[in-house]
Amino acid sequence: MTPNYCISIDWLQVYGTRPLVTVAPELRGLTKFYQVKQRDVPTSLWLQVYDISWLGRDIATFYCCPRSSAMDMNGCTLKLSNRVCYSMECINILMELLQVLDIRYIGITRLDICYDCNRLYGDRSVSQFLMDYFSHEPFCEGHIVRKGSRRVQVYGSRSNLGVTRISGMRWGSPQSDIGAYCYNKSLELLEVKDKPWIRGRWADAGLLNVWSKEDFDNLSPKERDRYIEFGDTEEFVQIPVWRFEISIRGHAKDLLDVNTGELFRLNLDFLSTQDKIESLFYVYAAKVFDFRMSTGQTQIKNYPPLRMFGKSGEVSVKPVHLSLFADTGRTEKMVVNKIEQLRATYSDLDSATNMSLDAAVRFIRTIAGHKSAMIRLRSEANYLTNMRGHSFWKENDFVHLQFVEYVSKLKKN
Repeated sequence: MTPNYCISIDWLQVYGTRPLVTVAPELRGLTKFYQVKQRDVPTSLWLQVYDISWLGRDIATFYCCPRSSAMDMNGCTLKLSNRVCYSMECINILMELLQVLDIRYIGITRLDICYDCNRLYGDRSVSQFLMDYFSHEPFCEGHIVRKGSRRVQVYGSRSNLGVTRISGMRWGSPQSDIGAYCYNKSLELLEVKDKPWIRGRWADAGLLNVWSKEDFDNLSPKERDRYIEFGDTEEFVQIPVWRFEISIRGHAKDLLDVNTGELFRLNLDFLSTQDKIESLFYVYAAKVFDFRMSTGQTQIKNYPPLRMFGKSGEVSVKPVHLSLFADTGRTEKMVVNKIEQLRATYSDLDSATNMSLDAAVRFIRTIAGHKSAMIRLRSEANYLTNMRGHSFWKENDFVHLQFVEYVSKLKKN
């Protein structure tokens, strides 16, 4: 049985040229109306940097006016935001921006494609695969080697009990045109920045991401930093989503058609449909994720290929529309936690108050990026929570009135 997986674009940046004209503060395309704002601080390569947004969401970043005289004065680069890359509108938005910015497209400068899964083909554990690759006894059954560069960088932690956990691995040289990585993506979203559009993509593909994010977010900043520093954040992730990522830049954009022998360049047409995106991933994965595992052989040259990735006959689902979920913030979680705490305290809330609280929680969770199904389940669970209430909020009014009456009697006396 092929395990659930999803293949996505995580980074897309292109290079082109344009006339030396001022960038307008507003750009009107065929389908969208974009706002453009120039940054106050330039970069080490570009003198002018512009943030492009639509409906209050970051869409792309535009760089122009190179610092170096060795570069074309008309040269520029356009990088799509991460949320746009996870939508099938990705290429349409890119083409529209190239048109309204009057950019003559030359080529792709960086492309990251990723394969997300809970487990590898054959129900193989990803964490166990990484551990076997790094530390398994050589020249016996279960020994894993990689074809190509022998360089590897390992990211992990070791508990106070001596238990080793590998959270990520990078193969090959950092200067290579093709970067190959594997890491715990759930852990990264927990420690660095949550991206609801990625979790929505996982849910659509049937991937499980089970974590105790609310418990982690409720920690003080000092406590969170301590967990991250000591490598203990994995305690908050019960079922992670693992990511195998391929980063393509430079000469790696040259492809060879094995059927015709024709050498051609990677272009935007390869990213126009989900089917083509997945095919492109498997083309590069055959090179950078080429692992061999001993099934009893004692010579590496006899190790058979290790199948890593599932490939069903059907293309995995990719959302058509651009996600407008807001980035998840700590403030929203604190507000929701407080509302639920009050709901659990008072059991005599009338239906109108309950409906208002439901609406408030639903709104906050929606803008925080939670899926509608999860919102519905939480809403139903809140009725059970309300039944566990141990106090009456109107009891406060009763106590207050008693006190007023008591003071009134004292005054008369």
